[in-house]
Parts: sequence; structure tokens; C-alpha cells
Amino acid sequence: MDDEYIRSALDFISSQKDVSGLRSNFHIQGYSEAPFLGNPNISLGSWIGLPIYDADFGWGKPIYVGPGLLNMDGKSFIMPSPTADGSLIIALRLQTQYMDSFKKIFYEDIME
Repeated sequence: MDDEYIRSALDFISSQKDVSGLRSNFHIQGYSEAPFLGNPNISLGSWIGLPIYDADFGWGKPIYVGPGLLNMDGKSFIMPSPTADGSLIIALRLQTQYMDSFKKIFYEDIME
């Protein structure tokens, strides 16, 4: 692709009255269309040991780093906090009806 091609594509897009048909990419579809495989399912990824806040591309360190997509029910990531105080950020996609059960099980182990 070159500059002329990109400008042509942008001109085409801006000339459309309805761009919803152009938004068919998997990454930008409504997340309600993601597969539901039944419960209990959880996919846990840990980024705790990754130096994700040490990246500096010339404009300073990032203030937040997180997953770009949680495309299926039960997908989750545990990440270090940008404050480097030992706290964690948990990104989790879970159906609303199962959140109370998840919290109960999650906090039971922590409180014991």
C-alpha cells in the first residue's frame, strides 16, 4: 500500500452514507457474537512477569497496557498495575449472571 491507495480508500469511506457494512472485521464486531461454550469456562493468561510498562517508544512510558480483545466468554488476563506497587489488574469477560458466583469463589481463597 502506498499513500495514494490509502487516500483513495479514505475518500471512498467518507463518501458512504452508511459505513456499517464496512465494519465486518472480527475485531470490531459486537462482542455479543463471540462463541459461548457453556459454563464453567475460564481461560486465564498471566502477564504478571512481562515488563509491559518498561516500553518507551520515545514519548514516555505507557500509563496502561491491556488486551486488545476479550473475544470469548471466560477469557481473562492478569496484569501488573502501572503503579508498580504489587497490585494487579484483571481483565475478564464473563456473563453478568455469573459474576456473583465468580466473585464469591475468587474472594473465598483470598480471605482464608
